[in-house]
Amino acid sequence: MKRRTFTMAGLALALTGCGRIVDARATARETAFEAEFPPTGQLIQVQGRTVHVDIRGSGPDLILLHGASGNSRDFTFALADRLATRYRVLAFDRPGLGWTDDIGAQTDNPIAQAELLRAAADQLGVRRPVVLGHSYGGAVAMAWGPAHTGRHGGAGDRVRGDDALAWHADRMVRIPRDAPGRPRRAHRC
Repeated sequence: MKRRTFTMAGLALALTGCGRIVDARATARETAFEAEFPPTGQLIQVQGRTVHVDIRGSGPDLILLHGASGNSRDFTFALADRLATRYRVLAFDRPGLGWTDDIGAQTDNPIAQAELLRAAADQLGVRRPVVLGHSYGGAVAMAWGPAHTGRHGGAGDRVRGDDALAWHADRMVRIPRDAPGRPRRAHRC
């Protein structure tokens, strides 16, 4: 019995030591990553959380929301600069990704993400934006629309998500497959 207790105590001590080593290595890697890839935009405080937004250009507001496991850099390699010639482009890091803090148990909820990013957009003086989301960002873009209709003195924000639904003028409409200007997919996964 004593031997089993001694073995269990030794195993617990070894696992604790391994856990500390893994934690220290993860912290060192995270610190190195943060030094190599600093925020490209600005960090603002919204509802007690840090939100990262990269703002470029001037004109009508265009909000870009990246997909799952991405960050605002997905848009800032080339697309944001091209759009910045006609729009004020705001590329946000979604909650829990990039440089934006998570929002606890609601981090995976597209409605909660849209609410936080909408509050950030309000803080930045955004009015009647076009909201474009890629992949999971499309779900966040869709969540942006219904709750946001008419808040800035107009018919509502214009939202575009990958699922080809647009939010505009107090209603959601499906964009037909053969609509002019609708992008064609090269393949389906």
